[in-house]
Amino acid sequence: MKLDQLRKDLNVIDKEIMRLFEKRFEVTEEVGAYKKENNMVILQPERETEILDRLSDELSSSPFKAYILEIYKCIFSESRKQQQKYIER
Repeated sequence: MKLDQLRKDLNVIDKEIMRLFEKRFEVTEEVGAYKKENNMVILQPERETEILDRLSDELSSSPFKAYILEIYKCIFSESRKQQQKYIER
C-alpha cells in the first residue's frame, strides 16, 4: 500500500474520531451542567479510575493499550477544562 493511500485512510478515520469527540464533549457539557446544579466538584478521580480500569481490561490484549490510555487521560483533562468553563458561565 502506498503512503498516499494510508494517509487517505487516516483522514477518513480522523473524521470519524472528530465526530465522536464532538458527541462526547456535548455529553461532557451536560455532565458539567449536572455538576453545577448539584454543587458537585468537577474532578471525580474515582470515575476516571473506573473508566481507565474498564478500558484497560477491554484493551488487555491490544499492543496499543498504553497509547490509548494516555489519550484518555488527555480527554479527561480537556473535559474538566470544558466543565470548568461551563460552571464559570
